[in-house]
Formats: sequence, structure tokens, C-alpha cells
Amino acid sequence: MADRKEAEIHAMLLTIVRSIVDRPDEVEITVIPAEGCTTFRIKANPKDMGKIIGKQGHTARSIRTIVGASTMREGLGHTYAVDIVEGTPASDACRSVDSGT
Repeated sequence: MADRKEAEIHAMLLTIVRSIVDRPDEVEITVIPAEGCTTFRIKANPKDMGKIIGKQGHTARSIRTIVGASTMREGLGHTYAVDIVEGTPASDACRSVDSGT
């Protein structure tokens, strides 16, 4: 991992996601660095995706909020995004954050 903050967020995400799924050994979090934004891509067993996303996306939104809150005190102007995927990634999460969508 490039820096300490990325390593902290990676460890935090692993702990959170592994605690809510039935198959914690199958959880993978890939760090995708880019200029001004780092994406943490969460992959898990397809049968566990509903638990990670939650009803109406509440769990996924909470995970993203926690990551955002943990980086607020830094004030570095660097964005951290969480991308939850099943199979092949569909989008660039950093681009989605920057465009406000």
C-alpha cells in the first residue's frame, strides 16, 4: 500500500465487511490509486453481496460514510471511494465521486 492512510482504510474495510458476510475468507479488497482519488474495490461471494449492500443500499452507504468520516480529519484534498462489485467492475468510482453522481 502506498501510504499509511490507505493501509488503515483497507484494514478497516476488511474488518467491517468480513464481520457482516457468511463467507469472510472470500472477501477481497483491491486498492486502485489514481491522481487525487483512491478507490477501494470490494469483491465478495455473490451470495454475500446483498449483505454488503443492505436494504435499499443502507449498509453500502454506511460503509462509504465511515470511510469518508475517517478521512475528513486529514483535509488533504484526496478522495477515497468505495466500489462494491460482483464479478467484473462496472465503473470508475473516482469518476462518479468527482462528477457528483
